[in-house]
Amino acid sequence: MFRVGVHAISCLLPRSFRRAPVIKPSTSFSVFVITREDSSIKFFVKSLVALAGDFEKWDATLTFTSPDVATGVLDVKVQAASMSTGSGTKDGKLKSRKFFDVEQDPLITFASTKIVPVVLKGKRRNSHS
Repeated sequence: MFRVGVHAISCLLPRSFRRAPVIKPSTSFSVFVITREDSSIKFFVKSLVALAGDFEKWDATLTFTSPDVATGVLDVKVQAASMSTGSGTKDGKLKSRKFFDVEQDPLITFASTKIVPVVLKGKRRNSHS
């Protein structure tokens, strides 16, 4: 089985969020859905021949339980079979048991454990891990 370890992901928040309906109206939190129109999920494989591609089917939400950015949780769900490198042969190999094993593990999930505000060259951004 192919496993990907994520130590930390740093990114600028997408320009476009669509606010999702609040799941529990009695609680005070905000849920934002990250839209595919302004965002993408890409992957890179380092080996003898470098490969790059993206996932076409995914959902991502950013949930805050207070105005403090540190309370945020980034939750991402990716349909593994939606990966594409632009090459049918390479896609077939990456979808096989040797790499993503999309038949055994059709869903790739990621949930951040913390969000830390950082400043980079005078611009604020958030780091997700």
